[in-house]
Amino acid sequence: MIEENQQPEQTSEEQTQGVSAQEVNLSDGLGPIPNINFNRKLRRAMLKQSGYVKLKNRLGYKDWFENVRNNIQNGKQLHTSNTEDVIRHSREFLDKSNESTASFLVERGYSEESVSSIIERNIEIQDKISMKKLKS
Repeated sequence: MIEENQQPEQTSEEQTQGVSAQEVNLSDGLGPIPNINFNRKLRRAMLKQSGYVKLKNRLGYKDWFENVRNNIQNGKQLHTSNTEDVIRHSREFLDKSNESTASFLVERGYSEESVSSIIERNIEIQDKISMKKLKS
């Protein structure tokens, strides 16, 4: 009797045909890989233990290459959207802090010209800091 999550054994004919990229979800059961520098042998052993190498070998070269290409494109899209979100949030935070700083300085007796020059300088400094953070 076969349980729900187990698949029946493949015959030799099915094994030689391989599996299409649509039938295999390569992200199932892999979990996060820690950000530690492993050598190739250890990385390969980890991938083999998690079943990733078996899935890779079942796919043909064309399907595997297409899957990798799609993963790279999705990763680039996620990266750009996350970067835009970070920039937008930091810009909103900077705008709110500049408004509160401007109102505080006006209450203390600073002129509008000096307040605007202080705020402009603050924006320049924050832009330099945020660009350094994004580059690193």
